[in-house]
Amino acid sequence: MPFDRSQYPDDWEEISLRIREREGNKCKWCLIVNGAIGYRNHWGEFIKVFNSIDETDLRADSLALDGIKLIRIVLTVAHLNHNTHDNRDENLVALCQRCHNRYDRPHRNRNSAHTRHLKRIESGQTELPLINPD
Repeated sequence: MPFDRSQYPDDWEEISLRIREREGNKCKWCLIVNGAIGYRNHWGEFIKVFNSIDETDLRADSLALDGIKLIRIVLTVAHLNHNTHDNRDENLVALCQRCHNRYDRPHRNRNSAHTRHLKRIESGQTELPLINPD
């Protein structure tokens, strides 16, 4: 999901940096290090190849090892209650993109279903009532 800057406070970069440093620059849940380069095996485990690579040397999205595309781990900061205006430290946690997306998936699914419902109503589509087979 794209980052909508308008939903965050002016000092979000400082808040985000503070939370990532509080967690030791690693994901709070899977403990993967920010900036690590590697790949995920077929079980989804991250296999680290490098701690990091200087951006001027190589780009992670162009790296491959024996035909396997390598990824760069990027830490994000998640709002545990999904409220981007609640920036209390106890509501914020540093997560890798994978953990963050997994955490947000149920919330995003609910929002998407609600948006689709509103669009159907807006377009004049009516919903059929569920019929009880009994």
